[in-house]
Amino acid sequence: MPRKDMCGFGGIEDPEDHLDSYLDWMNMQGASNAVKCKVFPLTLFRDARTWYRGLKRQNISSFHELLKEFRSHFVESKIRQRHMVYLNSIKQLDSETIRDYMKRFIEPTR
Repeated sequence: MPRKDMCGFGGIEDPEDHLDSYLDWMNMQGASNAVKCKVFPLTLFRDARTWYRGLKRQNISSFHELLKEFRSHFVESKIRQRHMVYLNSIKQLDSETIRDYMKRFIEPTR
């Protein structure tokens, strides 16, 4: 079982951090993949719990597939959020031409 002091995951925290902590704890307990599947939702709250409840159970037949779905949803959205924060922070430098500024702005989106 997860530790009582283990932080849960609500959707805005670092998803890989959550998985690392969860897997470290469950592996230390010697939990099987089936147990990991059953216990995992107990670590989720807010948006993450809503996401989990919306999963099509017939598409998940292993812990590996559950992790794949989790990463696909939360890690990729975290990367998109970081891109947006970065793009919003880009400002044209005084000495920069508009062409160079646009190149610097467009490059991270590729």
